[in-house]
Amino acid sequence: MKKAFFVACSVALIFAACGDDSSTSAGVDKGSSSKKGDSPYCVVKKMSDGASMEVYEPGIGWGESGIRYSGSKAISFVNQTFETSASESREKCEELEDQSDMFDEGSFSCSSKGYSFTITLPKSQANDLEEVLEEMKDDCKDLKEDWAEAYKSSSSVSNAKSSSSSNAKSSSSTPSDIPYSTESFVVNPDFGFSSSEGESSRKIHDEKFDAMDLAPEALETDENTLYFEDFDGNILCIYPDSIYMTGAVLDENLSAGTLEFFFRPHEDFFGKTSVLIGNDGARLLVYYDRGNLILMMNKTNVFRYVSDVANVKKDWNYVQVKWNAEVASLYLNNEKVGEMDLLGGYEASSRYGEQELVIGYKSDCCMSGAGYFNSMTTSADFGPIKISVPGSENVTP
Repeated sequence: MKKAFFVACSVALIFAACGDDSSTSAGVDKGSSSKKGDSPYCVVKKMSDGASMEVYEPGIGWGESGIRYSGSKAISFVNQTFETSASESREKCEELEDQSDMFDEGSFSCSSKGYSFTITLPKSQANDLEEVLEEMKDDCKDLKEDWAEAYKSSSSVSNAKSSSSSNAKSSSSTPSDIPYSTESFVVNPDFGFSSSEGESSRKIHDEKFDAMDLAPEALETDENTLYFEDFDGNILCIYPDSIYMTGAVLDENLSAGTLEFFFRPHEDFFGKTSVLIGNDGARLLVYYDRGNLILMMNKTNVFRYVSDVANVKKDWNYVQVKWNAEVASLYLNNEKVGEMDLLGGYEASSRYGEQELVIGYKSDCCMSGAGYFNSMTTSADFGPIKISVPGSENVTP
């Protein structure tokens, strides 16, 4: 038997029942209904005794695969929940059962709700934990690239149809055609970022940012800059069908720091819950909820947040988040919205995929402490963004 053969093919197995069915592009179907939401995601989790990868795609379902180490044994597993009708589920079970040689050495079961498979092998035949984690991270990356390409293709067809019946809108009001970006853009690469150009550039428009005077001083790089982006002096335009991955991965504890950014709401920003910027574990997250501006800075099994009424202007707004080892404060246009006890500063999440700062999207994870349980998007323009951390030269983003 090959080393950890099952973990290596976990993604293929989770989606094996899809075949050439159109549901493989279901990640772009905003009409899909599910318990997990309308957007696909892939998250890798490191555990004390192994690792797992959680994948969700609308129209296909939710799946978890992984490996656990127990003494001299390694246990590989996959659990998949179908998001289809009973007849379609039966067909998927039949397809999987036809792959009997794949399941000969393990325990496999399949029903209208989903399937599960477990195989136990000697630990000596399994990859070690770090190798498994790298495989899973690569699998997630491949999935996200596939989803982005599927969305791009679907959007191109949709845009071609709509353009024949209406005039094209100006670039400052046209939604981006991809919800996921595999590219990062940074101005200050000295802290380990890589700079590149790709699909994300389509969200950056030629309108010049002209509201720097809202801040006490201009945002620019200095000796404490951990991350800085000003979109080359232009603005970033985000609609509900698009997000921007900053490339800033806050995967180490930070006892003190400041997050600063500018945003200008679109008309449909108000009257709903709209995310601004944050990471998926809500270890650092700013969002707006029908009149309230909220800052969340979670810790392991602890929800910490501040929420209060804030006068968000329809023009440009300037937001500051300041924290140290004791307190975190939230400011809007240089007025304090509120503060909370923090006890130790920023605490990084231990789960892969929950640390990168993202603009325009937040899954339903980790917000129940603030009384919110749904995923969020946004509709707004963004100007310069900066994260400052004293001694940031010792931090690997």
